Amino acid sequence: MRAIAVITEVELPDKFGEDLAGLFFGEIAVSVIKGEVAEKRAALNVARGQLRADVLFELLSVMPRFHKTVYIIDGDAYVPGLNFVFGVAADDKALVFTERLRSRDPAVFYLRLLKEVAHELGHAFGLPHCPNPRCVMSFSNTLADTDYKGPGFCPQCAARLRKTLGGK
Repeated sequence: MRAIAVITEVELPDKFGEDLAGLFFGEIAVSVIKGEVAEKRAALNVARGQLRADVLFELLSVMPRFHKTVYIIDGDAYVPGLNFVFGVAADDKALVFTERLRSRDPAVFYLRLLKEVAHELGHAFGLPHCPNPRCVMSFSNTLADTDYKGPGFCPQCAARLRKTLGGK
């Protein structure tokens, strides 16, 4: 079982860790930790009013005792060449940005956030983008793309992920 830390700047329902673990076939143990990510100040592009996701990614570290760390950042972000990103990930960490995922309906916001955290954590476990638009690993260019895809992995991505996690 892989230990995953989710450091969040936003309030999450108690079930978030359990829901996320379920998407990963129960092969991960999720610890949700509420806290401010002070490093984001150093990644702010004042002129754009956005965070540089690539800069912030380099400033953040993996929490000790955890296999991977996901940061849920209360803000908007971009990388050079893109107007915005919902998240970024590589190796042992992932970042998800909440600003463009928000909805008046808390259930919609929760599902969007769960999908994007699962998507970025999938990348952290080595999964590429998937051509199946219903798979959580499908690239989201718009919020409509995020809303259309499901929270789960398609059979092909699930098989790759199970192999990576050491499951069957």
